[in-house]
Amino acid sequence: MAKFTYLLGAGASANRLPTIIDFIHGLEYVRGLFTAKDGILTSRETINIGTNFEREILLRDLSWLIDETKSHATIDTFAKKLFLTEGINDPNYNKLKHLLQFVLTIWHFKKETLSFIKKEKTEYSFDVDPRYDAFFSNIINKSLQGTGPNTLDGRISIISWNYDYQIEYSLCKFFTPDEVSNILFPLSRVEIPGTTTTSFTKLSLNGTVGEKFDKVLCSDMAKAQNSTHEVQHSLIKKYFEKYNSALSSKITESPISYAWEEKAHAVEMRKKAEELLSHSDYLIIIGYSFPNFNREIDKDILNAMNRDIKVIMQCPEKDFEQTRDRFLARLSSKTNAEIGVVKKYTIPSKDINEFHIHRMF
Repeated sequence: MAKFTYLLGAGASANRLPTIIDFIHGLEYVRGLFTAKDGILTSRETINIGTNFEREILLRDLSWLIDETKSHATIDTFAKKLFLTEGINDPNYNKLKHLLQFVLTIWHFKKETLSFIKKEKTEYSFDVDPRYDAFFSNIINKSLQGTGPNTLDGRISIISWNYDYQIEYSLCKFFTPDEVSNILFPLSRVEIPGTTTTSFTKLSLNGTVGEKFDKVLCSDMAKAQNSTHEVQHSLIKKYFEKYNSALSSKITESPISYAWEEKAHAVEMRKKAEELLSHSDYLIIIGYSFPNFNREIDKDILNAMNRDIKVIMQCPEKDFEQTRDRFLARLSSKTNAEIGVVKKYTIPSKDINEFHIHRMF
């Protein structure tokens, strides 16, 4: 039975959330929600959260993150710089992760985020990147009536570098919250089941905006869709209070936990990712460009690949050669002959309108 592992980057959520190229504009959009000065909302529509002092601090922090992102290649580059120079307990490093969590939550609530960024007249109306819904509808094994619950096909595994909640939210459309929690159970423990399991597996190398599987967050995301501004604003206020509380506490950790932090859970995730790839027959790479700040971890994971693995890269045609070269450059433990074989069996998938499903599935 062939096994298929998907490696996802930010491009896998590009139809719903800002990617690197739009990230700064996405931050500016969030800042504009809290002040009429940025011209996104009128003074009457501006979200009035916290005290004047707390709001001013939030605007200052958002401006800080915008300025620092402009000064670095990506937000993750800035995060790793803080980690390397100031350490894991640095207040700014902690603030960056909590602030990023808050921003991503707002992007999930506000469907018009991309419309603002891209300045397009046609509003983006997706509550989730539609490719996730289409993908899961194709890999769910439907139970015959009365014989048990539906399940996700155990031949599929996902390794994700993303900290968004697109996968979790999409799954909630097909399963009950308790069922989703069971599907994503490996995320809630350090000791992950071995590769002999036939269960669907999803690994988040950088953590996510939700702690383990956050039923409340998924419920709030559903409430925010097609709701009035008042409902959305009340939800944003709720998560601002969480953000504010987390920053005032020295012990509250963000569920976003970069893989380079070497925490026990993250290390175990990487080990599991290596195990998955060592037993996978096909690797499908979607929306991931192999950035240098993930180089060492990518090397550990990719060098564990099954020697006979077939690789499919789903990306715009113009990006294929560069993405393939970056991918091959991570195979440091393999000989030139072995890399040549991998290169030979690395092919593009030009159709980016749906996630690739191999003909052997």
